[in-house]
Amino acid sequence: MKLNTETILNKKEILDIHFRDVSYSPLFSTTGLVAENDFNGIGSIVLNYNRKCRTIWEPFIKFEDGLVRVPSSMEKLSFAKDNKSATIAYYGRDMFVINTENTESFEICGEITENCKGVWVESKTADTVVIRGYSLNGDARDPDQSVPYRLGIKAIKGTVCENDRKVTVKADDCGKAYVAVVFEALDTSEESISQSLLSAPESIDKAVEISKNWFTEMLYDFETEVETEKETEILTHAIKGLLFNATIGQGMLNGYVSAYPSRGEYPTHFLWDSCFQNLALEYLNPRLAKDSLLMYNHYQRVDGKFPQFLCSTWARPHETQPALIGWATLRIVNNSKEKDMDFIEKMFVALERNNQWWLNQRMTRHGVIYCPHGLETGQDDSPRFDEGPILAIDMNSYLLSQMRATAELAKILGNCTAEEKWTKKADILAENMVKVMYDPDQNMFFDADPVTAERRTIWSASGFLPLWAGVDIGEDKAKAMIKDHLLNEKKFFGRIPLPCIAYDQAEYKPEKWWRGPTWMSLSWMVNEVLLKYGFEAEHRHVCEAFHDMILKDGNLRELFNSQTGEGLGAYDQGWTAAVFVKLHKMLRG
Repeated sequence: MKLNTETILNKKEILDIHFRDVSYSPLFSTTGLVAENDFNGIGSIVLNYNRKCRTIWEPFIKFEDGLVRVPSSMEKLSFAKDNKSATIAYYGRDMFVINTENTESFEICGEITENCKGVWVESKTADTVVIRGYSLNGDARDPDQSVPYRLGIKAIKGTVCENDRKVTVKADDCGKAYVAVVFEALDTSEESISQSLLSAPESIDKAVEISKNWFTEMLYDFETEVETEKETEILTHAIKGLLFNATIGQGMLNGYVSAYPSRGEYPTHFLWDSCFQNLALEYLNPRLAKDSLLMYNHYQRVDGKFPQFLCSTWARPHETQPALIGWATLRIVNNSKEKDMDFIEKMFVALERNNQWWLNQRMTRHGVIYCPHGLETGQDDSPRFDEGPILAIDMNSYLLSQMRATAELAKILGNCTAEEKWTKKADILAENMVKVMYDPDQNMFFDADPVTAERRTIWSASGFLPLWAGVDIGEDKAKAMIKDHLLNEKKFFGRIPLPCIAYDQAEYKPEKWWRGPTWMSLSWMVNEVLLKYGFEAEHRHVCEAFHDMILKDGNLRELFNSQTGEGLGAYDQGWTAAVFVKLHKMLRG
């Protein structure tokens, strides 16, 4: 049975949008609608902004009693009871229309939440109400205390009546109401609100068509085989999550499509999350994949540093994240039918500068780079950092991979000097990684102390990343490392394979963030080591195990308990959704 763009769009389901992590947010919207299955309307509208998600109104839209959500297609939300109905469809970023049949009235803007202040009616005419306000920021690092917003409501059929900022929409004599709603934050003005309201389509069917066309464009030519209804359900869920996490944000984020990791938990543009989410986006929609990298190119610091993440008004200044943009860029280039030379040139320039930043800022006398703490690796609380900064096996592997990718891009561009330069620098780094991090007695790579270079022998999945990045210790030793350690059931190859810390370590905790769970990001690269060295059956076993684990959990969680497979962390997490789509494509075709 095939699952493709048409079947996904035609699939009727109760969309899982019952809390802010998984809100309904098509057309690159920065707001999301949250609807409980048993609530007669939209329970809340949330703003996904500047690293924190905040609720603006709760409840937001309340239909007549008994009018509850019914199975909806991806391009609209439907509510019904008897012969009464209501439909919500988006026609633009943060713009949607509401159409009701055989109802008397409904309400918009019920209760303003505690994180909003200074809310007032800015203007009111016979058919339009514009409400202004401020939402308090959710992160102390945000340079602004609050974000300004406007909400515009325009009756195209029926009338609007405002009382104490609550808007009641009354149907016309035929029992019909048709209303446009527009929300703007940060980049807002009376003129833009007015223009957006006036641009609303003349009918709900045309709005549904706009949304359908958007989904069709975003899904490109997606097609895969499915064997069960459960696979269809979770694949649809994963694709919906990836597309709803795709956002054109305000301020600094405007102009590119951001791939948020999770719009509820992490509503901002993270570096390494983007690289993993591209595992699916690069063939679901190449434009989205390129945008997620070009945005970092655009906001690269003058000395070459990439920030850990980008927000609408600020970027995390202290930490960066793993040097994986080279890996992600080269994947896009190699998987493209035609070479986008403009994209290649832009990314090559940015990667050269970023490589040099690492060599300037993090290089040690041992010839490998150090890492100050777990936040920079993405492994926030890893026991690898319990004693302080380290010469990190993963960060050196990522940089090595990026240097080699830079050399490959230089070759495509015909820049022989740069190709030779980065190939030589990569070879030197690889040699030094062997000298400092490779333990010949245990045949394993370990982190080391940045001052003494003494190895810290915590067994972690990151220890296999030098093989992933192309560090040469000889094929026999590499295969022995895989057989003795990676495929060892007591270390990394149990029922839930590839935990971030080996099962037999004292520090191992199967449910504690980076101290033992299985993460789809790190595990994806470690599993690629198996394929690289010819362990095809074992590689497929891991693919099947992860596919089944994600399928069984069904919520596309951020990480997984490495004993039980239970999902942990954020829902609709981008890299888990992307890995599931990619795994399914590999396994089912």
